Amino acid sequence: MNKGSRVWAVVPVKALANAKMRLADVLSANQRSMLARAMLQDVLSALTGCRSLDDIIVVSADAEAARVAHEFDAKVLPEPASGLNAAIGSAVEFIGREPGTTMLVVPADVPHITAAIVDTAVTALNNAGSVVLVRATRDGGTNLFGCNPASALQPSFGPDSYARHRSTAEGLSLHVASLHDDALGLDLDQPADLEGFLTLHSLTRTDRLLRDWKLDTDLLDSHARSLPQVSA
Repeated sequence: MNKGSRVWAVVPVKALANAKMRLADVLSANQRSMLARAMLQDVLSALTGCRSLDDIIVVSADAEAARVAHEFDAKVLPEPASGLNAAIGSAVEFIGREPGTTMLVVPADVPHITAAIVDTAVTALNNAGSVVLVRATRDGGTNLFGCNPASALQPSFGPDSYARHRSTAEGLSLHVASLHDDALGLDLDQPADLEGFLTLHSLTRTDRLLRDWKLDTDLLDSHARSLPQVSA
């Protein structure tokens, strides 16, 4: 890492009570809120175990998400009302007040993230003008996004954002490191994703919670069969 560079992990979080609406066919509103909370705890637990990070900031307007953040000694930045990319932009503005900052954006719904993959990502950001990305397998989104300096690449999260991020970074002559991690490429947005997550047998709060609920595997399978096949 550049001498004097400070590495921040940024975790944007929607309101936990309204999280994961696409799981409504298999989880109640209360279960979805519990799931969102457990996933956030798992993400923050992994991040606090990373020696390569200097600080963690949670961007959220949700009081419960803020309480979880404080449990892990993370800083909290109020989320603007204009969406995910604006939330990340506010974090860039906040941490960019310090010269020589590196940013790693970690979604709040990747509970299977590990300290090892985070440390690998930070290493890939060793030099200024570097970007690191992990592609979401199903929709081509971005499940990990980092840049050095923090303002080097404007975030453009959403479906197919991995390709947008990579193309934009290359157009700016930034060095792009694309990390391949099958587990981290898994989203938890659709009912079928829950079954895929459970095959990981991760030692997480999220895994324990889903197993305690004893979800209907036939229902999850039916959702899996209905999803379009997406090539890598």
